[in-house]
Amino acid sequence: MRLGTAFGAFLDPVADKLMVAATLVLLCTKPLECAVFREFHWLLTAPSIAIISREIAMSAAREWAALQNGRVLEAVAVNNLGKWKTATQMTSLTVLLASRDPRLKQQSVLIAFGVALLYASAGFAVWSLIVYTRNIWRVLPSSCLLVESATSIKRMNHTKRTVGILDVSLKILCVMNNIGLIAFEF
Repeated sequence: MRLGTAFGAFLDPVADKLMVAATLVLLCTKPLECAVFREFHWLLTAPSIAIISREIAMSAAREWAALQNGRVLEAVAVNNLGKWKTATQMTSLTVLLASRDPRLKQQSVLIAFGVALLYASAGFAVWSLIVYTRNIWRVLPSSCLLVESATSIKRMNHTKRTVGILDVSLKILCVMNNIGLIAFEF
């Protein structure tokens, strides 16, 4: 039937993110019944933090990009890496939730598989965030005063490492200024 609304298109990814975040939080608050979790209780927490942090960062980046020009919006368009992240994420959460059933035999094998998929998903999440961030930096408006300041600082005789760190920091400040998190007056 292909029925859809603009509100539905907006709400669908938000609902997915909420469902994933809630599931991750619940999995972290009540660890799975497995010997490994007695010694390494943080085993699910580490990838959960990476996944939730990436989702928040990408939601903010996409919201900011929607207010910018088309080139910036293209920089955060969904790509195959994000699809792999979502597929491994949903599969891992399904396996980890299913492995809670005490009637299942080989429960520890399911848990190990689910945790491995969760770490793969966290890897995809961080990797895709890096890719999106690099894409955004490439299309940042050159008229941004902070980027111009970084360029003029590069002309000074500083080490490349210091200038690289300063350049990245100034670009982050530029993005934060553009999305209204901070305000600069020149």
